[in-house]
Amino acid sequence: MGGWDKDETGDYVPRPPPLWFWGLIGLIIAGVMVLAVVSSS
Repeated sequence: MGGWDKDETGDYVPRPPPLWFWGLIGLIIAGVMVLAVVSSS
């Protein structure tokens, strides 16, 4: 099943994002949840 990845050299393997990236996502999710709780009350 040759998909969109034509070259099979394996150089298109994405590296895992750094730790600060996950921290930023966690902060955004927490902020959205806090906004939802505050606005719903």
